[in-house]
Amino acid sequence: MAAALGAPVARLRRQLVEGHSELTPRRLIPSDLRSRYGWTPSAISQYRRKGTLPAADGLEGSRAWWWEATVNNWENTRELHWLECAHAFVAAAGLKEHRTRVHAR
Repeated sequence: MAAALGAPVARLRRQLVEGHSELTPRRLIPSDLRSRYGWTPSAISQYRRKGTLPAADGLEGSRAWWWEATVNNWENTRELHWLECAHAFVAAAGLKEHRTRVHAR
């Protein structure tokens, strides 16, 4: 991307980190998913391994990222529920498993 813009990679990265430049459409990284859904880093890793989350749109080094539209489309096709005891969103399938393990005792 830096080459396409005619900018050194380090300068572009610094501008993005410092907020002087912005990539649009927005790219989401795992920490954005943690903030958005209340998930832990291990939950995000597990959801990626199981294929619950959509495939990452790209990698920056070893860090996955998604276009915001990808996550929004995925979210709209899932039945997500706020799970108060976990302070996180859970998909309907995960909610059923949670109820079975925690509340059926």
